[in-house]
Amino acid sequence: MGAKVRLCVAFGVVFFLFGVSTPIPIFAQDFYKRKTIRFVVGFAAGGGYDLAARVVSRHMQEASRFLDGEAENVNR
Repeated sequence: MGAKVRLCVAFGVVFFLFGVSTPIPIFAQDFYKRKTIRFVVGFAAGGGYDLAARVVSRHMQEASRFLDGEAENVNR
C-alpha cells in the first residue's frame, strides 16, 4: 500500500510541475505589434545576401498573423 501512495504522490507532483511550467498566454508580450522589422544587409542589392533577406522578409510578411507588423530590407 505504501508503494501505491508514493507512486500517486510522485505522479501528482510531476503533473503539478508540468502544469505550472507551461507558458500562460495572458502573460505574453506583444513586442512586435504594429512595428516594422528591418533587415539590414551589409552588401549591395542583387547579391546572394540580399536575395536571402528578401526571401525571409517575404515569408515574414506572409505570416503576418503572427507578427502583425511589416518586414523590410535595407541594403547598406
